[in-house]
Amino acid sequence: MVSRPVDCSCVDSDWATCTKTRRSMTGVTIKLTGGTIAYKTKLQPTVALSSTEAEFMTACDAGKMILFVRSIMWDLGILQQAASILYEVMKQQQQVQCPEANRPY
Repeated sequence: MVSRPVDCSCVDSDWATCTKTRRSMTGVTIKLTGGTIAYKTKLQPTVALSSTEAEFMTACDAGKMILFVRSIMWDLGILQQAASILYEVMKQQQQVQCPEANRPY
């Protein structure tokens, strides 16, 4: 069995993106050895009352996605012994590369 951790997972949300329904946009990227292995972008199913709530809903979606990817890796015999790190993209910075422009969640 090979042990290889997911390098980083990055999430971001854009609060009240849809002008018609005021729902927020979710974005999730999961990387392994520097390459993207999974990503997701969608409107959130409910209206968030604040940007913080939108970020938490995005982080929850990312957590479910990480568990799914880890289960696939387990089935393939790629064990992950370390915890997966989830980064939240900070909108104030211009960079969007995982650890440099993000903070751990």
